[in-house]
Amino acid sequence: MNIREGEPVSDGDISNRQKFLQELSADGFAIGRGILPLPMLDQALECFERDVLQSGAAYLRQSTKREYHRFGKGGLLNPLMNIHLEKDSGFQPFREAVTEIMAHPSIAGLLDGLSAGPFRVVQSLWLDESCNGPHQDCAYTDTVPSGHVVGVWIPLWDSADDDNNRLFVVPGSHRTVVEADSERVADNRYIADVAHAMNSTYQGRKICVSTHRGDVVFFDSATIHGAQAGRSGRLPRIAAHYAPESCLYRAVYLASDVPVSQYGTRIAAINSTALLP
Repeated sequence: MNIREGEPVSDGDISNRQKFLQELSADGFAIGRGILPLPMLDQALECFERDVLQSGAAYLRQSTKREYHRFGKGGLLNPLMNIHLEKDSGFQPFREAVTEIMAHPSIAGLLDGLSAGPFRVVQSLWLDESCNGPHQDCAYTDTVPSGHVVGVWIPLWDSADDDNNRLFVVPGSHRTVVEADSERVADNRYIADVAHAMNSTYQGRKICVSTHRGDVVFFDSATIHGAQAGRSGRLPRIAAHYAPESCLYRAVYLASDVPVSQYGTRIAAINSTALLP
């Protein structure tokens, strides 16, 4: 199923799988309200603060390099990348806690309606102070054939006002992919290209999404989105990307395309009792 077809239908909230599919197809994003248990989020935060934050190890970052922690206003400045693949023994409780969230049956059950075959987590990020400018994920991570990556935004703090950083999206922007060449992506000129498209083609359509702990925002890999700074300058959150096992996975940090079936982490088996009604 190509999730880039359809017309705008509503405001992004979902209450069942059919509505989820309609909204993701039409608007390029959909919000699952309260679909993750709060104790699970608390466990991930606790493991991060206990095992990772205090560690002197160099971990893989969004830069695709191993780096030591860098801090700003109290939060992490350089996001951790591919948590689900990290093998460091001291990282294990944190990795397991984050993977449990990303593989939760509520997420798996919704993704199951998008494409034939099971999904895998192909990329994961732990972010805090980082505020990415407007971008489309498909410039960095995609499938072959194109267009089957689904991203999620999982806030670990409430993000319903200007106190903390917030996700912004441009509804309907998933229908047009902003051209991206490797050089412009590498030196971040691509962000300016997307900002230009957002301000010209989609003027006035950018919205800041109000989320609470337990919510999950799903979005098409071509939906323009980013993070807007709040007064605290922080928002601990998980961002993850999923792809069906029937595809190849392509990413700027990989030397060649790889079968999704041989890469990443398979998410929870579908449990119909765990799905939204």
